[in-house]
Amino acid sequence: MSAFRLPEGGRIDRARPLAFTFDGRRLTGYEGDTLASALLANDVLLAGRSFKYHRPRGVMSAGVEETNALVAVGQGGRLDTNTRATTLELYDGLAARSLNRWPSLGFDLSALNSWLAPVLVAGFYYKTFMRPRWLWHSLYEPLIRRMAGISRAPTEPDPDRYDKMHLQSPATIAAELRLPNVTVLARTTVFGYYDDNFVCAVESDARRQRRLWHFRAKEVVLATGAHERPLVFPGNDTPGVMLASAVETYLRRFAVAPGKLAVVFTNNDSGRQRAEVFGEHGIEVAAVIDSREGSVISGVQGGKRVTGVEVDGKRIACDLVAMAGGYSPVVHLYSQAQGKLRWDAEKLCFIPDGSPQKVRVVGRAAGEFPADGIAPMWEVEGPKAFVDFQSDVTSRDVYLAAREGFASVEHFKRYTTTGMSSDQGKTSNVNALAILAGATDREIADVGTTTFRPPYTPVAFGVLAGRDVDYFLEPIRVTPMHDWHADHGATFENVGQWKRPWYYGRDMHEAVQREARAARAAIGVLDASTLGKIDIQGRDAGVFLDRIYTGRFSNLAIGRARYGLMCREDGMVFDDGVTTRLGEHHFHMTTTTGGAARVGVLHLGHRAVGDDRPGRAEGARADGGARAEARPWRLCVHERARRDARRHGGAGLSHQLHGRAVLRGQRARRSRPGNVAGGYGRRRKVRHHAVRHGNHASPARREGLHHRRPGDRRHGDAA
Repeated sequence: MSAFRLPEGGRIDRARPLAFTFDGRRLTGYEGDTLASALLANDVLLAGRSFKYHRPRGVMSAGVEETNALVAVGQGGRLDTNTRATTLELYDGLAARSLNRWPSLGFDLSALNSWLAPVLVAGFYYKTFMRPRWLWHSLYEPLIRRMAGISRAPTEPDPDRYDKMHLQSPATIAAELRLPNVTVLARTTVFGYYDDNFVCAVESDARRQRRLWHFRAKEVVLATGAHERPLVFPGNDTPGVMLASAVETYLRRFAVAPGKLAVVFTNNDSGRQRAEVFGEHGIEVAAVIDSREGSVISGVQGGKRVTGVEVDGKRIACDLVAMAGGYSPVVHLYSQAQGKLRWDAEKLCFIPDGSPQKVRVVGRAAGEFPADGIAPMWEVEGPKAFVDFQSDVTSRDVYLAAREGFASVEHFKRYTTTGMSSDQGKTSNVNALAILAGATDREIADVGTTTFRPPYTPVAFGVLAGRDVDYFLEPIRVTPMHDWHADHGATFENVGQWKRPWYYGRDMHEAVQREARAARAAIGVLDASTLGKIDIQGRDAGVFLDRIYTGRFSNLAIGRARYGLMCREDGMVFDDGVTTRLGEHHFHMTTTTGGAARVGVLHLGHRAVGDDRPGRAEGARADGGARAEARPWRLCVHERARRDARRHGGAGLSHQLHGRAVLRGQRARRSRPGNVAGGYGRRRKVRHHAVRHGNHASPARREGLHHRRPGDRRHGDAA
């Protein structure tokens, strides 16, 4: 036994033991433990298998930067996969399972991939599985799909309920801060920083993520700290090789010693400082290997746990290796806020260097930590020297990418998949950039950084959806005749949000033939109440429809109907339907069942009409002055034009349509400057076009219901 629980100390509650299982094995921890600390206390070092090579992996860190110890927790719809054991609070009855192994964690047949490492290099998927082509669907693709990923997503619906919070905080006031109006959200992580200081965070309870928080702030202060970097040397992924800061965290916070005999590998003064802490807590330090003194670890002995290291051709026995490779400020959120970074050659890290948003970075996140005499030691050459632990990227993969021309940091990232896993390159990016810089004879500052994207930590889809699921996301709409259809054996199809009868009976082909015969011999009835319906009124309604449809509706007789087709600006069909003229200035338009909102909002550039002034009832006055009946969609062309003219100081839509109606093959005068349409006061010949579009590009043109025909020229158009 190498890892053990200290007899005293830590922030755990020893009076409240908790029972849990890992891969079916019954274990015990205490309240205040994480799953990672409880596993280490039970001397469980093997926590998972690596993504590509299926190498044994153990706990490496103590926080969100963990890349190795990923587990699945829960059952059925409450299954949470790829959960970091280092951030999962221990609770009674927790059942965790290791990932990416078969048939078991201790004996994984896919570990044979490690022997294929010379073939499974960076970008191997671009160079293999080419021939013979007929094997792709029968062998290559099924094999790749089976091997891809680390875990399996749940297949059952999530029964839990999630909330989205915007204003009030459920947390308590932090009295210990002694500051007024300060609210602390415990178990909450900010995962996204967007424009205008819009920040998103996810709040969890002891078991699962529960709430999505939206914040809009005048100023944001980022105190995100810094992550310690691992060192790159052969065998640095063996269970028992950990970050030195993580070892100290487990000793002080959880009263867990990850080993009894340690070797510290460092390139700065913090390594020796940590070695003293280890000794104070009962861990014997066999050696401190300082690269500044010319010594490095050239290999790690052991398979599923560390048994020793090789230094200068000699073996040093140990069961724990602590790496101290310097610190990298956590600039992920700062970068999401479009903040710029600057390379600090003294501390060997990227630090914040100006942001367009009102944000302040303080503490270690701003690089406010001592340099500790750090000296660059980016890699020890040799096999299995891992740079990105979660993606199984080695230093040799970095050199391979450089030789093959992927010198751009973004190209390199995608080719090797460095920093593209769920850890977002928290521990790998700087080491990878430094090795790439050396391979391409550049400075690290010249290589640059990759783009940090949200989320900073993984967020459950349930949290993002909130309560907008099932009927709350997509309500079911039925017609007044729905019950009649159901009673007569209709099979329904989903059209938009509507349940529309598809056919009657069990056999669709027979039903279609029966309905066709009935329509030819007698009469057929169609329930078209699911169609979108838009009421259009105003003295310019006819000309307006001429600009919406490809056909002409201003000459449609009262009481008659006509089929119309709408197109986008690129000529592609947008929607269609039948429009009926009910009066001289009154039309009733129908759209496709799922297209009413799309046509009403996007194509017509309009929303449900209501008086803009507060306190007025829904509806609007039509051109004749009579109060119009409130309907789901009402488009009063003339009234809206007058409101638009008041808003923009122009002549209004009525003047535009009367003074600017473009007739085929005739000359027309454009509106003067200052009108909503923004004309240029000159006459010209208007070419005839068979298809006239109605999509509107800008909000001003949408609000004014202005339509630009193909061939119309604007400022700067070629004559």
